[in-house]
Amino acid sequence: MIGGLALVRKLAQVGWQDSLIYMYYFLSPRVVAAVRCGFAASLLMLALAGSAWAEVVVVPVTVAANRFTGRVTLPEGTTSITLQRAGADGKWSKVRTLAAKPGPMTLLLPSAGRNAKYQVSANVQDWNHTRFPAAFYQGRRAFGPSRVLTPVAQNTYLRNNYLNLVYADISALTPDTTNPSQAEKPEEADIWKIAGNTAYFFNQYRGLQVIDLTQPEDPRLVCSLRLPAAGQDLYLLPTLGAYQDVLLVETLTGADGLPAAKIQTLRVESGTVRPLQSVDIRGVPVDSRLVGRRLFVCVDDVNGGVDLLEWNIPADGEAALQSVSPVHLSGSFVTLAAGADWLAVGMMPQGPWGHVEVNAFRLSETGLTALTALPVTVQGFLNDAYKIQWRDGVLTTIAQQWGQGGLVTSLENFSATGADDAGVRLGQLELARGESLHATRFAGDKAYIVTFFQKDPLFVVDLSDPAAPVVAGQLDVPGWSTHLEPVGDMLFSVGWDAGAVTASLFDVSDPAAPTLLRRLALTEGYGFSEANWDPQALKLIPEAGLALVPINGYAWNGGTREQGVRLIDVDLAARDLRLRGIIPGRFEARRAALVGDAVITLSQRVLATAAITDRDTPEVLADILLAWPVNHALPVGDKLVSVETGGAWDQGYPVARTSTLANPDALLAELDLPLGYVHDTALRDGRFYVLRETTASSGNILFIRYWAMPLGCLHLDVYDAADPAGLKLLSTASWDASASGASLVGRLIWPRANRPAVVLETNWWGCYRGPIVYDAVPLLSGAAVTRSTPVLAEPVAVELPQIAPIWDLSWLNQNDRPGLLLFDVTDPSVAGEVQWLPLTAEDVDASQLKTAGDGLVVTAYDRWSLSKAVKGGQNVGLVHSLSVVDVPVTGAAKLRAPVDLPGSLFAAAEISRAGFVFYTRTDGSTGDGPALQACVYDGADVFLVDEKKVEAVGSAVATGRSLWYANGSGVVGLRLTDAGRFEALAPLNVPWTPSALQLAGGQLLGSNGQKLFAVPAAGTGALHEWTLPVGFSLDRVNPTAVGGWVVPCDDYGVEVLPPASK
Repeated sequence: MIGGLALVRKLAQVGWQDSLIYMYYFLSPRVVAAVRCGFAASLLMLALAGSAWAEVVVVPVTVAANRFTGRVTLPEGTTSITLQRAGADGKWSKVRTLAAKPGPMTLLLPSAGRNAKYQVSANVQDWNHTRFPAAFYQGRRAFGPSRVLTPVAQNTYLRNNYLNLVYADISALTPDTTNPSQAEKPEEADIWKIAGNTAYFFNQYRGLQVIDLTQPEDPRLVCSLRLPAAGQDLYLLPTLGAYQDVLLVETLTGADGLPAAKIQTLRVESGTVRPLQSVDIRGVPVDSRLVGRRLFVCVDDVNGGVDLLEWNIPADGEAALQSVSPVHLSGSFVTLAAGADWLAVGMMPQGPWGHVEVNAFRLSETGLTALTALPVTVQGFLNDAYKIQWRDGVLTTIAQQWGQGGLVTSLENFSATGADDAGVRLGQLELARGESLHATRFAGDKAYIVTFFQKDPLFVVDLSDPAAPVVAGQLDVPGWSTHLEPVGDMLFSVGWDAGAVTASLFDVSDPAAPTLLRRLALTEGYGFSEANWDPQALKLIPEAGLALVPINGYAWNGGTREQGVRLIDVDLAARDLRLRGIIPGRFEARRAALVGDAVITLSQRVLATAAITDRDTPEVLADILLAWPVNHALPVGDKLVSVETGGAWDQGYPVARTSTLANPDALLAELDLPLGYVHDTALRDGRFYVLRETTASSGNILFIRYWAMPLGCLHLDVYDAADPAGLKLLSTASWDASASGASLVGRLIWPRANRPAVVLETNWWGCYRGPIVYDAVPLLSGAAVTRSTPVLAEPVAVELPQIAPIWDLSWLNQNDRPGLLLFDVTDPSVAGEVQWLPLTAEDVDASQLKTAGDGLVVTAYDRWSLSKAVKGGQNVGLVHSLSVVDVPVTGAAKLRAPVDLPGSLFAAAEISRAGFVFYTRTDGSTGDGPALQACVYDGADVFLVDEKKVEAVGSAVATGRSLWYANGSGVVGLRLTDAGRFEALAPLNVPWTPSALQLAGGQLLGSNGQKLFAVPAAGTGALHEWTLPVGFSLDRVNPTAVGGWVVPCDDYGVEVLPPASK
């Protein structure tokens, strides 16, 4: 189809009355509608500003025999014609002027005599095609749909795209005859440990962090080691020197992409931390226990088995860790339990489900020895470590199974005296049919069991006779307990009742008559505590008469939220509990401890200290920030500005933080940004730009942004960033986007230095789009692609079905009516004008590419349109359109008429008002295979330069005349020669296939979400590769001034990658 700007050139020459005739007879309804909507007037101004030469060529008209029509062949470059008739005096007079295009044309002739003669005066223009080689302007300029689907094929696509609704030989272990060690009880790993006045925190968001608590009013982070997303299992090793050795059990991803683990020791000394020894393990660490300097780890080998590993950690921390022969067990869903002289592993065996096998071992100074010849079989499932006990040669389990009539809780006793013991069942007790099993706890020859259906039965089971366990007593109370903690002859518990977190104290001094002494609601309304599922979150300090419980609560009637650590008096003498105050926290509390006279509270992001002299009104003394999200990272010189977007479930707020590149976690400055959700940021020419959103009605923060949520009010904040550590707000421009219908906000683009812009779209997946048919086969699969700036490929959209009778095509298209929001920051001290410019009035599928340069914004869209009627319905075709916006230095931007493309736009380069090169793709689902097209835009029309069939196309990016794309097995390069032909480049030697490609800092970057490579954009030179500990988005990666990279990792902070040469 003829280009939009070329159309306007014609209209400018022929006059508007005659141009209407041209539009209705020669143009598509889409272009006519564009002109009707007022685009033509603005485009005319652009046409008059073009650079071209013109000439008039006279062409004779061949009059048909009927004398009513005539034929004429117009030369290349024809933009308009004037039909002339010869008079009796031989002079030519004008009949009419029409817009026209090169090639054959049939004309309607006025009624005239038999001998009337006609000619055409053709206005021929040639636009200045000098920006690119002449060969670039020789290809075709008219493009039909890249895909057409028949009614039968339409059903096929719809359904697929819219309705895709061995026992271990442990008997060979040599029995151990040494006395069991009672001196050291197995210790369970936790996210933190405290030794003296120092806290050691294995922060999932950062790594190991060491905090000095000597002065509670001034806690200090003294050292750290970055290990994000490496796990949370930490131990403190017995230490005699002036240092502390730390043991970490880390969960990682191996170089082969499979789960892996690492056991690592580190030494903290004189305000520094350094690695000592480490061992890599294949598999996923499930649980572990530390006994003195012996570590036992259960590792899921991901092949249906579990390895029970033992490592000796030498007292000399510099010596290598010593492995003891591992025990391989068959099964999955591991439960690891341990006592002072025993260790047991329960797991679900391969094969029929419904039972668990338990391998029990005696724990001695020389190692593990089997307590039964074969694993004992337990009926049901073990939910946690508190459901297994070994005592006096008897292994006891508490499990739940599906029996006749529903759930059944079963307590079983097994003989377990040594490797020759057959492990026979000695006795069994069934109880609480139809109820779910919750908290359990062993204490000597008693077992305490809590089940729940509508009330909370607490069973006291007498185990003194292993052959005949009996219920000694029972107490029914509302709610249920999730954890039980013995305190003398009482039980302290946490649980739930009517949605609130509770703490309870039970008297079990008389097993036959347990009583509830007190129950406290720790939250006013609905609430939860990590202590409900992780007992280590509960801190019970009997000697201080205190319990510390992290809570999160929400009072529905008052709409208030409470979070922090609840204080509870535990009066053992009075056998009572008393509810005291709460230590508030900015984020969800996870742990608490008493250090001296101060309580230390810990969340994933903040450590706080509080004085509890008055337990009803604790006084927060200090808090220090340990971790914060880095959603955007912008390097400037040797500084780094990191931005937290806010609007998250953990109640973060938008903040800009400044640090050095050398130490991103040591903050130099922190600036609270205005409320809202930050969509994008930029640092340009000494200014810091923040694009954020607030709710349209109240202007408040969005606590969460759902992907289909309609936009509220958008704001562009401009800061003076001459000193990155002293950002100063200059102005804010605002625009209410709620009426736009948009729900997606793109990245900031810069058609001019003073005119930032952003494309807004509608996310159609959040909308109901009408009926769906059931019948079908996918016609295209495309690689998933991440948004990227400035260019990024996306899979070509596939035709959606059109079913007879003809349906409204709006549901086939993506319900996306993109628009451009344009700002003016010429004077950054005042809020400039904001312009909203719709890019189309139709439902379309917008291109991922939104880029800009030299006063232009370039994007595109794909659209489904009806094709010819056929038997059974009507075909639909996928058409592609280029959308270009002219952005002046000041004043309103103007949209050029759309120009048809051969495929879906995914990359553009060398953008200039004189034209640019761009690349499109077609999916090849017609059977021709996927293809790439190189095109050139001259400001008016699109010319196909070359097309190349390819095997597959994933993410793609263009740099000048070079094109790089992922093809499923690597990264392939093409170069567009001056002759207008694709020429193959040497493929990049990347051992993995990237899901995203991007250009930044003169480098070609590729990522699969966790790995990153960089190579000079020309594709020549050394390729450097990094594996990051966490996932990241490639479009957020930015270059540093010295050739390194900053990679924002959201909750996990930022990775600063040094220059490749370093």
